[in-house]
Amino acid sequence: MAYIAATNECGLIIRKAALIEKKLSRQVLVEVMQGIDLIAENGDLLTFGPLFGEEAYRAIMGRLEAAGLDYVDDYFGLDMPVPSWIEIGVQWRS
Repeated sequence: MAYIAATNECGLIIRKAALIEKKLSRQVLVEVMQGIDLIAENGDLLTFGPLFGEEAYRAIMGRLEAAGLDYVDDYFGLDMPVPSWIEIGVQWRS
Protein backbone atom coordinates (compact mmCIF):
# COMPACT_ATOMS: atom_id res chain seq x y z
CA MET A 1 0.00 0.00 0.00
CA ALA A 2 1.23 3.48 -0.80
CA TYR A 3 2.08 6.23 1.63
CA ILE A 4 -0.47 8.98 2.19
CA ALA A 5 0.34 12.60 2.95
CA ALA A 6 0.64 13.77 6.53
CA THR A 7 1.91 16.91 8.21
CA ASN A 8 4.61 17.27 10.82
CA GLU A 9 2.96 20.48 12.10
CA CYS A 10 0.73 19.09 14.84
CA GLY A 11 -0.78 16.54 12.48
CA LEU A 12 -2.92 13.57 13.48
CA ILE A 13 -3.17 10.06 12.04
CA ILE A 14 -6.23 7.96 12.91
CA ARG A 15 -6.73 4.24 12.30
CA LYS A 16 -10.03 3.64 10.52
CA ALA A 17 -10.34 0.25 12.24
CA ALA A 18 -10.35 2.07 15.59
CA LEU A 19 -13.49 3.93 14.56
CA ILE A 20 -15.21 0.61 13.88
CA GLU A 21 -13.86 -1.02 17.05
CA LYS A 22 -15.02 1.92 19.19
CA LYS A 23 -18.32 2.20 17.27
CA LEU A 24 -17.66 5.80 16.25
CA SER A 25 -19.45 6.90 13.11
CA ARG A 26 -17.80 9.03 10.49
CA GLN A 27 -20.23 11.81 11.48
CA VAL A 28 -18.99 11.71 15.08
CA LEU A 29 -15.42 11.96 13.82
CA VAL A 30 -16.36 14.94 11.63
CA GLU A 31 -17.84 16.65 14.69
CA VAL A 32 -14.78 15.89 16.84
CA MET A 33 -12.42 17.12 14.11
CA GLN A 34 -14.51 20.20 13.33
CA GLY A 35 -12.42 22.87 11.67
CA ILE A 36 -9.44 20.59 11.04
CA ASP A 37 -8.63 19.67 7.46
CA LEU A 38 -8.59 16.09 6.28
CA ILE A 39 -5.27 15.83 4.44
CA ALA A 40 -5.56 12.32 3.05
CA GLU A 41 -7.21 8.96 3.52
CA ASN A 42 -6.82 5.41 2.32
CA GLY A 43 -8.42 2.12 3.30
CA ASP A 44 -6.69 2.07 6.69
CA LEU A 45 -5.76 5.60 7.77
CA LEU A 46 -6.98 9.18 7.94
CA THR A 47 -4.57 12.11 8.30
CA PHE A 48 -5.58 15.55 9.58
CA GLY A 49 -3.87 18.87 10.14
CA PRO A 50 -2.13 21.07 10.55
CA LEU A 51 -3.26 22.25 13.96
CA PHE A 52 -2.02 25.67 14.95
CA GLY A 53 -0.33 25.79 18.33
CA GLU A 54 0.16 23.46 21.24
CA GLU A 55 -3.13 24.51 22.86
CA ALA A 56 -5.16 23.53 19.78
CA TYR A 57 -3.18 20.30 19.49
CA ARG A 58 -3.92 19.33 23.10
CA ALA A 59 -7.59 20.34 22.78
CA ILE A 60 -8.25 18.10 19.79
CA MET A 61 -6.38 15.22 21.42
CA GLY A 62 -8.63 15.67 24.45
CA ARG A 63 -11.71 15.56 22.21
CA LEU A 64 -10.47 12.37 20.54
CA GLU A 65 -9.91 10.74 23.93
CA ALA A 66 -13.32 11.91 25.16
CA ALA A 67 -14.82 10.21 22.08
CA GLY A 68 -13.19 6.97 23.22
CA LEU A 69 -10.02 6.84 21.13
CA ASP A 70 -6.73 5.94 22.80
CA TYR A 71 -3.50 7.74 22.00
CA VAL A 72 -1.01 5.54 20.11
CA ASP A 73 -3.37 2.54 19.82
CA ASP A 74 -6.05 4.42 17.84
CA TYR A 75 -4.48 7.70 16.79
CA PHE A 76 -1.09 9.35 16.81
CA GLY A 77 0.18 12.91 16.66
CA LEU A 78 3.10 14.20 14.64
CA ASP A 79 4.80 17.39 15.72
CA MET A 80 8.45 17.62 14.80
CA PRO A 81 10.76 19.88 12.85
CA VAL A 82 11.64 18.71 9.35
CA PRO A 83 13.48 20.48 6.56
CA SER A 84 11.41 22.13 3.84
CA TRP A 85 12.86 19.83 1.18
CA ILE A 86 11.03 16.69 2.38
CA GLU A 87 7.39 15.64 2.67
CA ILE A 88 5.98 13.47 5.42
CA GLY A 89 3.89 10.41 4.58
CA VAL A 90 2.45 7.51 6.55
CA GLN A 91 1.57 3.95 5.66
CA TRP A 92 -0.41 1.24 7.44
CA ARG A 93 1.85 -1.48 8.75
CA SER A 94 0.11 -4.83 8.66
